[in-house]
Amino acid sequence: MIRTIKAGFCAGVLMTLRATAGFSQAAIPQMAVDDEAIVLEASYLESVLSALLGEQLASQRLLEGADAFSVTMLHRTAPTATIHGTLSDLYVVREGSATLVTGGTLVDPRPASRPGDQQGSSIRGGVERVIEAGDLVFIPPGMVHGFRDYADSGSITYLNIHFPFRK
Repeated sequence: MIRTIKAGFCAGVLMTLRATAGFSQAAIPQMAVDDEAIVLEASYLESVLSALLGEQLASQRLLEGADAFSVTMLHRTAPTATIHGTLSDLYVVREGSATLVTGGTLVDPRPASRPGDQQGSSIRGGVERVIEAGDLVFIPPGMVHGFRDYADSGSITYLNIHFPFRK
């Protein structure tokens, strides 16, 4: 079986976005199951992007696979600094550009929402590179990473796929 998520589904997302004003993420992820494929159509992804921009939200979870993976669309406009204890990041950049910093040291580390993760005020050192629409980025667990300097675009929007890294 294949479940297709179309743009019309986004009407429910928009209602939830408005109902949760003040929150940085709307909450209607699709739950992945082991007996059907899920297709998130381009029109659906575009409608989620429009909702994020229109409601000035930072993220929308698109697909949830419990502890196995998650897929989230994120829109960033401010510097970030984080490190994941056990999860890898895979970014698919959809719009905009930013300077991605990887490696280095997390400044002012504090626990994040997921056990083993930390956030910081910035990154000291590290390797800087500009990423833009069309780029694919892999970040292993345990590597400090974040964005700064959104260049001419002022923001970056990307799909973030979290999954455990196995050696």
